[in-house]
Amino acid sequence: MEITLGALWLVDGALQFQPSMFTRGFFVDMLGMANMGLPGPVSTVEYDLTSMLAAHSALWNALFAALQVALGAGLLWRRTARAALGLSILWALSVRIVGEGVGGLFMGGTNLLTGAPGAALLYALIAVTIWPRRASGGALGGPVSTGGGVPGAPMSTHGGVPCASACGGVGARAGRSAADEGLLGGARRPPSNSNPPATRPPPS
Repeated sequence: MEITLGALWLVDGALQFQPSMFTRGFFVDMLGMANMGLPGPVSTVEYDLTSMLAAHSALWNALFAALQVALGAGLLWRRTARAALGLSILWALSVRIVGEGVGGLFMGGTNLLTGAPGAALLYALIAVTIWPRRASGGALGGPVSTGGGVPGAPMSTHGGVPCASACGGVGARAGRSAADEGLLGGARRPPSNSNPPATRPPPS
């Protein structure tokens, strides 16, 4: 899924480099439509952003296109995939709110056929779905440590050396049993409750 999301961002970034998107009209038309039906304060912010972006349309479009290409490349490289996932969520939500006018929720007549709820929301949902989870007793996104050869057994350390949490339990009991059986370098210990040898009575 990371590769799929990365490929989608790469395609979006490549399409963003089209000459028509470096013009002022691109931002005015796109954001003007997104501003339709928005509540008053939100509409004012959207209008101000449109004016700012349209004033330097070529620069902003180049930055946006480069960002999407960077997100796609980052998702394809394991070392940067986690950071790229987080940025994908933030950027997708920004596009949904500003570029898509909150997915057209305040615009009348929006439905699946007209593009609602918006592709940006799907990108964010995909990124959240594949976000690495913290496994119980293990590292983030990694397998759970095993102990004693049993998968899923918790691990602990003893003197800086990893060992199963049962060390000092089963191992200690096994050592005591072996000592009792005379297997650790000695004869078997006599029982503590043995009777002394019988003596003959003196002659009368």
